[in-house]
Amino acid sequence: GQPVRVVNQISFHLDSLADLRSLQQTLQAPPYDATPTFAVNHGMGWSLYAYDPEGNGLEFFVESPWYVPQPVVDFLDLNQSDEEIARATE
Repeated sequence: GQPVRVVNQISFHLDSLADLRSLQQTLQAPPYDATPTFAVNHGMGWSLYAYDPEGNGLEFFVESPWYVPQPVVDFLDLNQSDEEIARATE
């Protein structure tokens, strides 16, 4: 049968969107090949989600300067500049 997972996700705080972009590139390249990864704009923060080799959920997030009641799940394009992301979030 399928293994029972008791951890929904482990979340890691990052300092900047640049760190989030760099991590996404690292995770998607060998030797990790952690695909899929997906980026989400929660309004109060920006998150990158992936899975570890055992299938556990991982979240890497950067806080935004805004408080936004949750849940908010909008697409986040990490190819945009910090300014474009901030403008879209605001």
